[in-house]
Amino acid sequence: MKSYSCRRILPSICVLIILLFSLSSCSSSSQAAISSAVEEASGIPTSSFLFSDATWDTTSDELEGLENKSISTTSFLGHGDKSYAFNDVSFNNLIGTNTYTYRGNQLWKVTFHYQGHLETEKSDAIIAKLKETYAAPTIDKSDLNENGTGVWLEWHLEAVNITYMYVSGSASNNNVIILAYELPDSQIPAIDSSSRNGDFRIGYWGDSIDTINYYETAEYQGTAADNSGLVYNGTVSGYAANIVYYFDSSEKLYKGGYQITEQYSQGASYIVAYNTLKENLISKYGTPTSDLKKNLSSLASYTDEGSALQLGYTVYQCCWETETSNITLGMLSQNYEINLILGYEDLNYESSPDTTGL
Repeated sequence: MKSYSCRRILPSICVLIILLFSLSSCSSSSQAAISSAVEEASGIPTSSFLFSDATWDTTSDELEGLENKSISTTSFLGHGDKSYAFNDVSFNNLIGTNTYTYRGNQLWKVTFHYQGHLETEKSDAIIAKLKETYAAPTIDKSDLNENGTGVWLEWHLEAVNITYMYVSGSASNNNVIILAYELPDSQIPAIDSSSRNGDFRIGYWGDSIDTINYYETAEYQGTAADNSGLVYNGTVSGYAANIVYYFDSSEKLYKGGYQITEQYSQGASYIVAYNTLKENLISKYGTPTSDLKKNLSSLASYTDEGSALQLGYTVYQCCWETETSNITLGMLSQNYEINLILGYEDLNYESSPDTTGL
């Protein structure tokens, strides 16, 4: 049974964006050619990796049959990369994990990972097999410790790069072995997202998680705390921001948002940032359908705007509506922390009714 691996981060983003919306009603190269190039250039076998019978033209649909077991975890990695891990695989008398990383449909990295107690002799046996198969390493960055760990060897061949590492953890039963095969950059498909001027960044409402993972080039961070969205680091109008794509129960994109991560000591600086974003949105989408600054406390009139914002006395919100989207720019303070959020939501989205237990 497949499960999705993720780092659960930014638990407040989803809540904040929902709050803002509720404030008002408003391809790849031929792998046969790659294999042929490797064999011709180096004379090494390319039909399989030392720890797997896969080849560079193995598809993700073929992995379970090849490993003769179900995928343990599937992980979105950003920049078009998606990996499939198989636990409890055997290689050279070690039980570890095989991981296959694809960009689109192209397999470009295959890794064996072991962690646990390990005698140095077993590492030496793997190194001997690597040297027998691929000759002497191209680069040796090893810095050996007394227990024989600290090994770092690399083979840079015509059409494949191989890295072997044997390192020691904080305890004797926490040694780590990593053996990775990677295609060179020239053989990894380039992703062109320049034509995707979507409803939210490169995303069109209804896009799948795979589509967003493939085209978004901002730095991938993980998933939102409730696993409902993909989180990236990037910028909007020159401001550093967390970028979140949200998906419904059918894993279709229906909402997105920016959480500005710039840090200022004065509330007035946040107001400047808010107004800059507001003016840029007006330039793109026209006059907002609503534009409000609301006092939540009568104390707001007794202090300056920056302090009133910082103390939670005021909240700001602007809304726009396009043919496809509701757009909300909002700013508020929670526990003396100012949050500046820009959210986009599918104008035509209707959530499915909860029929659980009926």
